[in-house]
Amino acid sequence: MHPDDMSLAGKAAVVTTGAGAGIGAAIARGFANFGAWVGVLDKNGSAAERVAVTIRESGGEALALTADVNEPQDVAEAASRVLSGRGSVNIIVNNVGDFLQQVKPFLEMGEDDWTALFDVNLR
Repeated sequence: MHPDDMSLAGKAAVVTTGAGAGIGAAIARGFANFGAWVGVLDKNGSAAERVAVTIRESGGEALALTADVNEPQDVAEAASRVLSGRGSVNIIVNNVGDFLQQVKPFLEMGEDDWTALFDVNLR
């Protein structure tokens, strides 16, 4: 398949969250490279803005969004900003993932550690 056949021109993609670095930033830039408008969401607003700026400097369209996915109000506000500007979203990538600095042996992890990990990664 030729890349021109995979155009996302006119589509809106939102990468939630973790779009400020790593895999999430690469996904956001990839969608932009195929012509999508991209909502770049991260709990680190300055990281999200850096990615959005690189997309815009490359000729794409992007909006930086700051939200902590563990906070329903943050998510609602980010969604409202996207929908008020775009009207709809065609693609959502749920890229959240964190180990919350829980780098320790499995058997040393307590219930609170597991609850925190599940809350951020699966809730």
